[in-house]
Amino acid sequence: MADISRRISDIDDAFQRGVCEAIYRSPDQRRKRIFVNIVLYLKHILRGLLFSWPLYLLGLAALLADELAAQWLVLLLIPAVWVSGVILWRGIREDHAKLVQDMIFGEGYLKQLVWPNDD
Repeated sequence: MADISRRISDIDDAFQRGVCEAIYRSPDQRRKRIFVNIVLYLKHILRGLLFSWPLYLLGLAALLADELAAQWLVLLLIPAVWVSGVILWRGIREDHAKLVQDMIFGEGYLKQLVWPNDD
């Protein structure tokens, strides 16, 4: 991401830091950060749906099972959904800290966010 964005904390020169902070607070950069956050949330939610499909089968089984079996399935489903949500939230926070926080975005920032190039 070094070629498409720049982290303010990596700048040593006071003048350059001031210019970068002014750019960081610009309306264009604010819109980019909002859009990047939306894409980041959607990326993690879709990834979570893809990897958590057994949870939804458990919920479907609870709907189709008799009353006693449904209660047991729901008891299993509640902590599973909670753990899945915690993992999702931590992933979003880590990616936000790594990819969005204190960054000035250049051209191609969104493509790099969705499809990172690990050269």
